[in-house]
Amino acid sequence: LSNGQKVYGEGVSVHGSIPEEGKNAIADMLSKIQKSDAFASFYMDKIGFTVFGENLGCNFSDEDTGPLTCSAGVISSDETDIIIDLDIRCPASILSCQVMDGITGQIAPYGAKAELLFENQPVLLKKDNPVLTQLLSAYRTITGDFQGAPIAIGGGTYARAMENIAAFGPLLPARPITEHGNGECVAIEDLTTARRIYRLAFEKLLKL
Repeated sequence: LSNGQKVYGEGVSVHGSIPEEGKNAIADMLSKIQKSDAFASFYMDKIGFTVFGENLGCNFSDEDTGPLTCSAGVISSDETDIIIDLDIRCPASILSCQVMDGITGQIAPYGAKAELLFENQPVLLKKDNPVLTQLLSAYRTITGDFQGAPIAIGGGTYARAMENIAAFGPLLPARPITEHGNGECVAIEDLTTARRIYRLAFEKLLKL
């Protein structure tokens, strides 16, 4: 700070598609000075510890892909501006212009502006897609789990590589999510199960 005081924040890192399971160190730090610092006050009012865009006018959701997530991953400054990089993952039915309009409406009164740096178009297969139904059939045959169903996630996967494909495993239900974190791992028995599922899945897909 200008008076020489140092302010620290602590956080818990998680994948960008599930910010609700972590803790944002930026918010933790700025929450300590929000009563004495104008920028910190603005940040806590509009972002703070929220992760679904609640205070930014963009808390959209849809049935297929769930709620929008919004996470401040990086904060930086230059000689004139303080810059907040937001990682925003939108429901498939929502356009980026809708998100930008919502954010702009919320931050403009503070003299702030929003800029779209880049976007990826959503990838979505309907649950009755033949590829998905055959993958699900292979999974259920090997595991005996008839409750599991396809899900949509905010993370980018190899499903973007071409049309009509889906990311498929190998994380099994009730297993801890460890990717992108300390101690990332997978159980050997799960890899063995995955191999059996994949073999059957290929056999089924080749018949389409």
